[in-house]
Amino acid sequence: MTPDKAIDLAAAIVGGKGALCKALNLNRQAIHNWKRHKIPLTRAIEIEKLTNFEVTREMLRPDFFNGN
Repeated sequence: MTPDKAIDLAAAIVGGKGALCKALNLNRQAIHNWKRHKIPLTRAIEIEKLTNFEVTREMLRPDFFNGN
């Protein structure tokens, strides 16, 4: 799964992109920018917890959290 798809999955789990933004105290533009840039590491960990580990930090940032 790509990080973009992982963001979409996280949004679906929490009730949509608006709900994800609210839970992370961000605006939609910030999350949209993640699709062009890398998700901040701290946000990847927050999303992992927010989704009860259905979306993992490895899914969001495979370049950093490679599972080793």
